[in-house]
This record gives sequence, C-alpha cells and structure tokens, in this order.
Amino acid sequence: MRDAYGFFDFELSAQTAPKVRSRMSLFLNPSKSEIDMNLISLLRSPSFRVLAGLTVFCIFAVVGCGVNPSEMATSAPPLTRAATQVQPNTLQSNLNAMKVMNYYPADAGWSLMWENWNSTQINTDFALIASLHANTVRIIINVKDFTAPTPSTTMLNELSQMVTLAHSNGLQVQLTLFDWFTSYTNITASKSWVDAVVTPYQNDPRVAFIELQNEMPTTNSAAMTWAQTMIPYVKTAAGSIPVTISVTSAGANVSVNLQSLITALGSTQPDFYDIHQYYGAPYQDYYSIVESQQVAATQGRPLIVGEFGSSTNAADYSTSDAQSLTSYEALQDYGYRQMFLAAKTAGIPAPAPWVLYDFVPGSLSNYPASSDQYNYGIYLSDGVTPKTSAASLSSYFGSGTVSTSMNNGFENYSGSPSLPLLWTIYKPTLGNFASDTTHAHSGAASAKIWNSTTSSSGNPSFQIDPLTVIVPGTSYTASVYVMGLNATGTTEICLSWFNTSGTYTGGSCGGSLSGTTGWKQISVTATAPAGTIYTVIYLTSASNTGTAWFDDVTFQ
Repeated sequence: MRDAYGFFDFELSAQTAPKVRSRMSLFLNPSKSEIDMNLISLLRSPSFRVLAGLTVFCIFAVVGCGVNPSEMATSAPPLTRAATQVQPNTLQSNLNAMKVMNYYPADAGWSLMWENWNSTQINTDFALIASLHANTVRIIINVKDFTAPTPSTTMLNELSQMVTLAHSNGLQVQLTLFDWFTSYTNITASKSWVDAVVTPYQNDPRVAFIELQNEMPTTNSAAMTWAQTMIPYVKTAAGSIPVTISVTSAGANVSVNLQSLITALGSTQPDFYDIHQYYGAPYQDYYSIVESQQVAATQGRPLIVGEFGSSTNAADYSTSDAQSLTSYEALQDYGYRQMFLAAKTAGIPAPAPWVLYDFVPGSLSNYPASSDQYNYGIYLSDGVTPKTSAASLSSYFGSGTVSTSMNNGFENYSGSPSLPLLWTIYKPTLGNFASDTTHAHSGAASAKIWNSTTSSSGNPSFQIDPLTVIVPGTSYTASVYVMGLNATGTTEICLSWFNTSGTYTGGSCGGSLSGTTGWKQISVTATAPAGTIYTVIYLTSASNTGTAWFDDVTFQ
C-alpha cells in the first residue's frame, strides 16, 4: 500500500517493533543440579564528543555564520566522486574514542521529536548528555516526517539545527537513516532521499558516522538487495564519514543475526557493524559480544554496541526482587555495569545506552502509558532526576571505571518487607527473608533468613550472579560473615556454575552455623568447569527454626 506521500510505505515493522530482552532470574538448588529459571521478557522500542578543543561554532539559525541553513539543506552539490575509503586503523581509533547516547526528548519520542520541534529543549538535553562525558548523540531520521524523494525545507532545517546544537555542546552526531521504512524496491526514491538528507553533510566532521537503517530485517531478501545498493550510495554521499548498519538480538543471539546480515550483503559490507544487545541476562553480555566480534573479524571490520539497556517498569521484575522503584533502578544499574565490564574486557568501544530519558506517559503514540517502553531512561521523564545508572554511565564514559559492587554489605535495601537491593530470593515460600538494621558485622545492616524449611527442589537462599567475567579453569572463593540465634539445619555459602546454554555444570558449598553465635566467616572455594560463563552465589539457610544473619560478602 502506498503512503500518503506517494513514495514510501512506512509502518511499525520489525525494525521498530518492540525488541525482546530477557532478564533471567536463576533459582538453583546449590546441592542438587536442578535449575528453576524465571524468564521475564522486557520489551523496548527501536530506537553516540570526540571533537574536543574545536573553536566556537555559530548557531546558524540564531546568529548566522555566513551560511543560510535552508541553503545548506537544499542546495547540495551533486554526487560526482567515489566514496572516500575509510582506513581501518583510523576507524577503529575513532570508534574507540566515541561515547554515544541514544536520544529523544522526554515528551516527544519517535516522530514527535520532529513534529513538536523544540530547539530550546534539545539544546538543554544535549548539554546534559555532554555533562555525562558523552561525546556523540544519535539522531534518528524517519521517512514519515522526512518525506521522499525530497524532504521539506522545514524538516531539513530542523536536522541542520540539531547538528549545529550538538556541535555547540561539544557533541558529534550519529545519523540513523530510513527509520520506519519498508519500501525496499523503491531504489530511485531512496537515492533521491539520500541526496537531500546526507549530501549536505558530506565530509562534515560534526558527523561521527551514519547508520543506513536501524536493525535491518536480515531475513527480508528485498531489504538486503536494497542495502547492497544503498550502502555504496550512502558512502559516496557521506564522503569520509563511515557507514554502518545495525542488527538486534531480538529473536536470536545477536551474533546469529549479524552473520545473517554479512551473508546476505555478500561483497557489499558497511565500514563496521553495530549490534543492539538485549540478549539474555547481564552476565551473558561478554560472551555475546565475543561471539559477535568473531563474526565481524571474518570481514576485518570493527564492532560496536549501539544500543543496550533495561526498563525500570515494575512489570519487568520478579516477585523475588525487592518491589520498589529503588530496587528496579539498582537492577538496571547492575545491568549497565555488567555491560560496561563486558565491553571493557572484550576491548570494544563504549556501549551506547538506550535511552537518555524515561518518556512522559502518553508521549509514545504506539504504546499505552503503562508500557515498559516508557521506562528505559537513565533519567526520569522530568528531565532532571537521575536514576542510579546515570552515575555509572558518567564514570565509565569519563574514566573507563566500572564498579563491581554487588551490595556486598547489604547496606542498601528497600521495599516492604525491606529486602537487600540486587540480591534476589530463591524459594521465597520456604522461609522468611529481610534486611536487618539491628545486627551488622560492619556498617549498619545485614540480611537474614529465619524459620525456614527445605524441599527436594532446593533450599531457601539469597542469590546473586557476581559482576565479573568468569574464566573456566580458574579458582574462585566466595566468603560471607554469618551469625546465628538458635540456628538449626544447614546454613552455607555456595557457588554454582553455568555454561553458555544456561545449564548447571556443578557447584560447591562451604561453612556451617549452629546455635547462638557471634559473627564468623565461612567460605567456599571452587574451580570453574570448562564451558562456564557465569556463577551464582547462594547464601542459604534451610530447615532453620532459628535465625541466620549474613553480612560482608566477598568474591574473588
């Protein structure tokens, strides 16, 4: 069906449909090899400052710099030369320096950013992005508003203003083209659209790179044929600006989708690859990145993570989590830190978070106000209040520092009953679980289990997968201080190991607690079996008619 503009069909297709991310809560009996996995699907919607020391750039639309932005947008020179060859070493160096933030205004997601244009708000938002030590902002251009074959002067001027505002805040831009586009057989109009949108920025140092399309449908043969034609055309239009395409992890390990893209494109490949990583639980990020690196290496091309993140919507969390916005923000932050650690260990550029803000309820026309699509931001929708992940992002973008804290001392807690942040509960019906501010080995709080039973499928426990990259064949030690009041049964600390398919491959426990005692340390040491990609720490107390307290966990 032809759209109202007569050139492109646009719809919410695979590239803009919600993308699935699962947060996996692993509930395992440490002494038996049974796994109880609770998968929670997190849906999200579609949709990166390296020019430090540049001279002050005039904002065309406000004070003028001898160039009329409308002329800049509509009077592009014809394409008369071949695309500039991007040198791999220089490209990798440039990518390594980029810190990209995905962006839409809090009250204007998707097409509304262009339709409800607010340059003042965008300028404020870009200043905030720069304050987080980001140096690049992603701008997504859709064919609904930027109509083909020649977008309106109004839309082109808005894009010009946006690039200028980014530059004035010390940011480069990533331009994502052809959003909401499905007319893959219309090559002529596609090329004309590129002439209008891209050519004004040929060799422009304000543009870090150009993405042909967000999350290409790799199984769509027409889309792949279109991409084979449009990649070299956009490269020519862009000049020295590198060109990429992204694929998502929705429906498969992202490396599988990346391989499908490479195979379908044949001899026509982008300058580098962009993966959107919403696959599995945070501890899987490193291994998914490495798999994608290996696929990209077959073409001798770099890899970036152009999107990652998780929602803080209550619907996306298990009842085994502390039930509060504070706990959801802590879990989002834990996932951020795990991704940063994964990227740092794998040696790829800084991953780009989705997205700067939560969205104002009702500002996403395709989703009800209750949808988790509104809650992926690292700031609340007021545009002022940061979530926990904002500080972790600023630290990583600024200095490459990643905190591996996992609330080891149980000082952070929330909910009713009060529960320690980040730690989830295995077998919650088999005991009583809470934070305790009346007993502590150090600090002001601990965690406790009391009046517990057991079952053939496992023991009641606090659990966490520690923020680390596990190396098979390496020995690890987990320790915790415990204290008892009339403690009975079995109180231990355990390590359990899992492979790439999430299969339990072994486990060990250590320590004991009986009666009424002061604080003492118990430990377990074990070697990660071959194929292990992550471990889970369990603080377990089974068949305990008394109380066991836990504090000051270490893992090394």
